[in-house]
Amino acid sequence: MRPVLLLAVVASGCFSYVPVSLSEVSPGQEVRLRLTAEEAARYPDLRLRDPRLMEGTLVEATDGVVVVEASIGTGDATRGTRIFVQQVPVSRSGILEVELREINKARTGLLIAGGGAVITAVVIEAGGGFGRREGPGGEIPEARRIPLVSFSLPWGSR
Repeated sequence: MRPVLLLAVVASGCFSYVPVSLSEVSPGQEVRLRLTAEEAARYPDLRLRDPRLMEGTLVEATDGVVVVEASIGTGDATRGTRIFVQQVPVSRSGILEVELREINKARTGLLIAGGGAVITAVVIEAGGGFGRREGPGGEIPEARRIPLVSFSLPWGSR
């Protein structure tokens, strides 16, 4: 279970929100809306992490209303609960700021490099270090096989 938790923490650091104009956002993109206090009060039943921030996927944006597919609650597989989404109409006059969710390449690179360094240190420590002689008489133990994992990062242009 720990690797899943570690992966969730690392993956959450790969994204950031960039302020944009609503006209720059297309349906299907992930957005975060900063709401006025009055607009936020209209959604007491939504379980938002912050009552003034609504995160979700933009469904539609018209002249007066923005429709966002927002998560309601949290899922927990151990209890058999799922994440539910609801399409929520938000008045444009109640939106203070629109932010677009984008991948942060620098933060992602740092997290991958740091994770690789930690994994390398753990493998070296678990293997007793490189070049050590063990056993009576300084004999070299049977070679240890360490599986190598390779992956590629999407660093190309959009």
